Order: sequence, then C-alpha cells, then structure tokens
Amino acid sequence: MPEVLESHLALLEREAASAADASPAERARRLEDLVALHLALLDAFERRLGPDGVNEGHRPLVPLFRRWLATARRLAASAAELRRQGHTPARVDDLMWGINSAKLVAEDFDCVLALNQRTARGEAGIHHPLSEIEDELRSKP
Repeated sequence: MPEVLESHLALLEREAASAADASPAERARRLEDLVALHLALLDAFERRLGPDGVNEGHRPLVPLFRRWLATARRLAASAAELRRQGHTPARVDDLMWGINSAKLVAEDFDCVLALNQRTARGEAGIHHPLSEIEDELRSKP
C-alpha cells in the first residue's frame, strides 16, 4: 500500500479523535469535511481491490481497512451525537454505506476470500457473482 494512503489515514484518525471546542454547527461542518475525506480514502482503498473482489494478494490491505472502519465508526458516533443536538451532517448515510462495505475486508476477509475462490472455481452453489446480481437488478423495471 502506498505510504501516501496510509499517511492520509493517519491524519484522518488524528482529526477524528481531536476534541473541538466549537459550536455544534461548526462541529457538524467539520464532520462533513472529515466524512467526505474519509469516503474518498475508502474509494482509493477499494480501487486497490479491483472489480473482481478480494483475493489473497489483498490480505495486506486488511489492517488499513480495519483502521478506516474504526475511524468511520467514531465519525458515525459523532454524527449521531450532533443529530441529537439538532444538526445533521451531510453524507452520513454514505458513511454508513461505506462502513458496511469496509466490513467485508476489515472483518470478513477470510469468508469473502473463500466465497470468491469457490465462485471462481464454479462451486458457488447458491451464490452468484455480484456483477451478475447487479446486471439482473438493472434489467428489471
């Protein structure tokens, strides 16, 4: 993994952990920026995986996905607190989508890897490649 992505992750981890002595509205704006940056970083991580999903060569990415996920959960908790204070930061739903996506690599890597390997060997059973499911969903009215 290029050092630049890891250094961006380290900056976001530090920013997400910092306590701001600001109004809820200011904290919501700051959180929106952090969420946007964090989602962009996830996109860069996911591009490393490619369109065919995880394989054994992606195992070194697992710790970075775990770090990303931990920070994303902190951002989500901050967003929940701000909501209770009457401020809803933008793109929190996108962050939640990203959290669910990142779990596949961060928490379920071995299971997803085994499924991908079975699918590649034609042993998927009731499982179908995501691309087939997406194509099927797109073709329905």
